[in-house]
Amino acid sequence: LEGGAAKAALEADADARTILSLVARSGALYYLSNEFSFRVLDLLGPVPQAVANAAKRVFVLAAAVAFLGEVATPRKLGGSTIALTGVLLYGLSRGAPAKKSK
Repeated sequence: LEGGAAKAALEADADARTILSLVARSGALYYLSNEFSFRVLDLLGPVPQAVANAAKRVFVLAAAVAFLGEVATPRKLGGSTIALTGVLLYGLSRGAPAKKSK
């Protein structure tokens, strides 16, 4: 539940137990996602993890288009490409060894 969906659920007198259950599940899944991310980082290292993170974002965007009916306009695709390229380059730069100055 987020944004307008949360407001609509509260206004529709949704069962408090159901809302609490959904919030708890959301929190648990968020925690597990972070835990999984740190375990992958321990296994792979920073650069492969940055590449995997960028690939995950591409997968999430593709899933939104395929399963949620999102329309992939050229503007959205261009923005996504720029954002994903930035995320990938930032992750790769953070994992690159620092140059020693003389």
